[in-house]
Amino acid sequence: MNKSIFLLILLIFTSAGAQVDTMQDRPAIHWSELEDEDFKVIFPSHMERKGQYILNLLKYYKDPVRSSYASDEYLKTKKLPLVIRSELAQPNGFVTLMPRRSEWFSHSAITPVVSSLEWYQSLAIHEYRHVVQFDFFDRPHTNVGRALFGEMGLAVLMAISAPAWYFEGDAVWAETTLSSAGRGRAPRFSARMKSLIINNQLPSYDELIGGMYNTVLPNHYVFGYFLTTRVYNLYGEEAWKNIISEAAKRPYNLYTFYNAFKSVTGKDFIQFYEETLQELKAKWKEGPQEYNQLYTVYEYPIYRDGALYYLKFDLDNYWQLCRKKNGLDKKIADLSLVPSLSKVDVRRGNFVYAQNLPDKRYGYRSYSDLFLLDVASGKQKRLTEKRRLYNPQIHPEIDQIMAVEFKENNLFGLSFFDFSGEKTREILLEDHTIAEALWLDNENLLAIALNQQGMKYIAKLNLKSKELEILKNAGRNNIFGLQVGGGKAYFEADDQGVVNIFSLDLDSLKLRRHGDEKIAAYRPFPAGDKIYYVGEIGNGQKIKSVNIEGSPVESDFLSDFSKYLGEGPSSNYANTAPKTVKNFDKLFEKSAVKKDFFELERGLTPHSWSFIGGRGYQLQAITQNYLNTFSLVAAVGEDAQESRPFANLTLNFKKYYPIFSLNLDYTERSVETEEEKEDQWSEARAGLGMSLPYIYQKNLYSGLNLLSLFGESLQVSYRENAGIHDVSDEQLLIKRAVLNSSFLKRRRYRELYPNWGYKLQAHYIDAEAAQDEDFSSYLGYGKLSLFAPGFQVNHGTNLALSGEYRTNDPSAYRVNSPANQINAYAFSRGYGYEQVDSWQKASLNYILPLSYPNASWGRWFYFNRIYSNLFFDHTKIFDEREESLNSYGAEFYFESLSFRKIPLTYGLRWMNKLSREDENVAEVFINLDVAF
Repeated sequence: MNKSIFLLILLIFTSAGAQVDTMQDRPAIHWSELEDEDFKVIFPSHMERKGQYILNLLKYYKDPVRSSYASDEYLKTKKLPLVIRSELAQPNGFVTLMPRRSEWFSHSAITPVVSSLEWYQSLAIHEYRHVVQFDFFDRPHTNVGRALFGEMGLAVLMAISAPAWYFEGDAVWAETTLSSAGRGRAPRFSARMKSLIINNQLPSYDELIGGMYNTVLPNHYVFGYFLTTRVYNLYGEEAWKNIISEAAKRPYNLYTFYNAFKSVTGKDFIQFYEETLQELKAKWKEGPQEYNQLYTVYEYPIYRDGALYYLKFDLDNYWQLCRKKNGLDKKIADLSLVPSLSKVDVRRGNFVYAQNLPDKRYGYRSYSDLFLLDVASGKQKRLTEKRRLYNPQIHPEIDQIMAVEFKENNLFGLSFFDFSGEKTREILLEDHTIAEALWLDNENLLAIALNQQGMKYIAKLNLKSKELEILKNAGRNNIFGLQVGGGKAYFEADDQGVVNIFSLDLDSLKLRRHGDEKIAAYRPFPAGDKIYYVGEIGNGQKIKSVNIEGSPVESDFLSDFSKYLGEGPSSNYANTAPKTVKNFDKLFEKSAVKKDFFELERGLTPHSWSFIGGRGYQLQAITQNYLNTFSLVAAVGEDAQESRPFANLTLNFKKYYPIFSLNLDYTERSVETEEEKEDQWSEARAGLGMSLPYIYQKNLYSGLNLLSLFGESLQVSYRENAGIHDVSDEQLLIKRAVLNSSFLKRRRYRELYPNWGYKLQAHYIDAEAAQDEDFSSYLGYGKLSLFAPGFQVNHGTNLALSGEYRTNDPSAYRVNSPANQINAYAFSRGYGYEQVDSWQKASLNYILPLSYPNASWGRWFYFNRIYSNLFFDHTKIFDEREESLNSYGAEFYFESLSFRKIPLTYGLRWMNKLSREDENVAEVFINLDVAF
């Protein structure tokens, strides 16, 4: 589960329909399914072997994963639909409702981020644990929400009843205790938490869940693991079952989780949290380390040609490629990359890295392409197109790049490219996955590889014979960052609750440990008599070096659990022994018959519904198929204001490049005229829409072009008391074109506006009357926002230009303006919207941070940032008169986590209205969004 459930619900309630949904796979994929009584695995047809393996994994882990909740009388075994998405470049997985399902992104654990478990094994435990959690919430008191609103109601009550860290921490506990690895056994997972605690930087609970802008805190997976695990350690394996079942009895109370925790354990939760930090501090023991004033992290120190190259990130900058030479540090370029997902390399004045890129249309397809940068000029070029490449290495002598490639057939291999990006060679090993590789000589590679069980080992690979020579037995040690020098392989590995640097002599096969870090040492690089590496310190990391000699280590250190795991919190806080899979090879046996999958399955079955909506009392049903290519919303009811019936049907078909929508609506209307007469009529609408998205990325800039075309027929019956602008006994053909375009530079960690870029929104609406030509009308609207940096870091400037024109015939149909929104000013701030022939507006905004207070007001409010926007608005309106409406002022925003649950920004606006009446006005407002 990759996001907070509560934020998902807020998104549904506040942003539905605001953006087109592009989260689909390519239509060329043919889908199959494997099914038994508990699981339905939906997968691309070419992945049958993986599908059988995944189904068997789920069956293997079903009972162990459910065990701590299994005694609950309300927990039912429900069949789980699982969709395998095969074309994404980034590893992930999630469980969701609406409709209930899990989705896994096909990949492999070629990086150390998710520990050294086999990728699907990790998902089978972690994601299925989320399924159990979700099913556990389906109980008598939360069933009220399900009865009223279906799965949406259940999701809302789940979000109220438990924090996000419980869901993720409990799932990490499960993946750790039920396997031989898992993130709870990987020291890098807890390294940042350990750094905070041993440096006496203990965060408050509100800081952890609300976040800070002064530093980067461990995510909710990390602190959630330690909190959930300590509950299991102290109160037994059924403790969370009892806490959550108690919390779910009062799902309308935002603090029900904390009340339930005290009821079950007898301890106030904040006291428990503080005791947990103190326990971790006592067990980790080490005293204060070196400390960065500004949170700063580094990656991949590489010493070449008399200079040290490295990647650097801090709160006020992007990832940067830097060089240190003759004691001077120099920034070469800002980069768009995720260092935790792929290595980089520098040789002969060239720097190569992988950049994550989106597909232009399909959200379930993405790429990881290679870019080559000239370190002298800072200029870079894209080498590959629409590939999934990782851990690139430049050949020591010739212009050739080798990278791990995730192929379309879902196998990992090695691909070789020249400096123009042309592919020259590839190597595929069916029973082994190469995670990273580098050259020993022109005929041999040194690699970290994974066997079918996902266990890692170091091996030599002959390029001619394609034979692997395994140098050390495979194990679950989370080795990574392979480098070679002086006849030795250097890498990072788990070491008794710490990540340390090790070497392997390629002739004698003897292991040595280098250095003695207390938290973690990453990304080793040998150069002369030193090994450069990145060390975890207080408030970030630092590039360090250690003597290359090292000390001997037992030969089986990398494969023997007892040698490398340790008993401290960083590797065994749960106090459980590693559990290996019995008869692993049997998991690849066929256990179900492959069938074609019916794509529209669940497409006509409501997952959520409601009896109250924006128009009044109604019965509304919402459907979506598992592949998210089809959705439907249908409603019938009675309008609350006019007490008249209505019916609506909206259908979206999202499989192909154009996204189609169909809307049918029938409403009976009734209003009282000024003469206190009742006016009754009916309105029938039928509309068809088509959207054409184009999504792209250029380095640090993300772009979107979305053209939407709509056509609607509106038929209105006779109105006895129709006003001059009202439709009566008339049919209108309404055509609308909407263009949304943006090209925005990615915001840095503390930035409020993008520091460069634009956003454009343009509407043209034409309403053509079938009978009375004079009643026809049109409206055009546009808004362009330009962004630029401010005078200081994290300051931003926005110039917004907008305007509108419409038919100036007073008897024509009045088209609703897209600028007239409830929560925003169309005209200058302080002035209400008016129907005029045309208007133009210019707005200048200057935004700047004021403070990062990190202050709590009891358990009610936690404020982590205060910022201000200074503005001047000028609006000119053209009607029977020409008039200017001007205002200036300041807005103050207080960013918060309210009630330990809801991210809200409280605002205060002071403005001076310069036109019509010179007066000062103050307003208070609340936003669900923060900043831009």
